[in-house]
Amino acid sequence: MPSLLRSARSTGIVVGLTIAVLIASGIMLASTHSKSAARQQRLVVSNYETMALMREMVIALQDAEIGQRGYLLSGDATRLEPYERARVRIESGLRQLEASVVGNLDATRQYREFAALAGDKLEQLNATVGAYQLYGRDAALALDRTGAGRAMMGQVRLLGDSFVEGQRLLLASQLAALRSEQEQADIAGLLVMAGAFMCLVAGIYIIVRGAGRLERTQQDLTARSRLQQMTLESLQDPIFVLD
Repeated sequence: MPSLLRSARSTGIVVGLTIAVLIASGIMLASTHSKSAARQQRLVVSNYETMALMREMVIALQDAEIGQRGYLLSGDATRLEPYERARVRIESGLRQLEASVVGNLDATRQYREFAALAGDKLEQLNATVGAYQLYGRDAALALDRTGAGRAMMGQVRLLGDSFVEGQRLLLASQLAALRSEQEQADIAGLLVMAGAFMCLVAGIYIIVRGAGRLERTQQDLTARSRLQQMTLESLQDPIFVLD
């Protein structure tokens, strides 16, 4: 009887430890994949923000050129307001864009090319505005008779589109990694539940089986005790027990 109790207790401890190990392992696995999925999600959001920043830079350079051309054609200084606002946007946006591509070698290289070209474009716009203010319209227009300004703006758009396309490819791989991590996290959670359920079923089976054996042993002991009592009662000779 004590041996049966010890056996049942040992079985319960083993089953409990097994369940605890399986659940802990599953939780760690699910937590790892969940953290990885969250990290991939942050990268996806950052990627969208980076593409939006590049588009904003291209638009800002276009606005600066529109303001410069409006001023050159009209001579109205108020037409320079879009140009001045665009310059502030470009300076701030380039700093944000540089920070957003840190750690990505290809994006950093593309950013530097774009930033250098944007700087050249701003210098070209500044030169024509300064020439107009100092020497008049003819001097300002003479700086851009070859159409270099428009060609430079076309190159700005091409670099911007190339950068955005690279970010789109990166985004596709990040989304695929995000889906994979989410699926693995879901699978890990299901494995935890399945393992816990199987351990629970096994534990119930072992406990029920042990209880059945214990009950049969008790019945056997009771039957033996009754047999001994009946035997003693049926004996005609006296029985002495000496210590």
